[in-house]
Amino acid sequence: MKKLIIALLVLIQLGANAQNKEEKGKFREEMQAALKLTADQSAQMKAIHQESKKAHEENKVKYATDKKALHQANQALRKETEAKIKAILSPDQYATMVKMKEEKRSEKVLKRANETSTKLGLSAEQNTKFLGFVATREQKMKANYTQFANDPEKLKEANKTAMKEFKDQVKSILSKEQLEKMKELKKMNHEHPKH
Repeated sequence: MKKLIIALLVLIQLGANAQNKEEKGKFREEMQAALKLTADQSAQMKAIHQESKKAHEENKVKYATDKKALHQANQALRKETEAKIKAILSPDQYATMVKMKEEKRSEKVLKRANETSTKLGLSAEQNTKFLGFVATREQKMKANYTQFANDPEKLKEANKTAMKEFKDQVKSILSKEQLEKMKELKKMNHEHPKH
């Protein structure tokens, strides 16, 4: 029985991974169409993504026992990859790419917000306020992505401010037990991130 449960869990995870890969592939196709990449740009983007994926895998092995170092290495890799991509795109293409990524991120955030609300057992009133806070934060972040599309440092700072405001708002509506539950959920997400 135990082996059957383990086998089912593995199959579920494999199915989720396949679905994620399919969604990422579809999103990349949509982005390529929206950006109207030249053949040269498309080839360069593909090479950049392959190089980045390889470096990411190497980082996982190299920093397998040091999560902080892994996070820092991957952050540096993302920054480097972003700079390479920005160098081959026109300003309009880059702004379109940033906007599309933000829209995709917003979809994921809303889905996660609904899941979090359910896991925390929020009342109807709390849920309304919580989702309102999420929507406000997302509007601010979308405005930030538009305003600072070509300035990653200012974008990072503006989004950091929006996140701090959001966290303060959420803390104001949660009970002590819900705050503890939220800390547990964050800890679990950091230990077992979804990809």
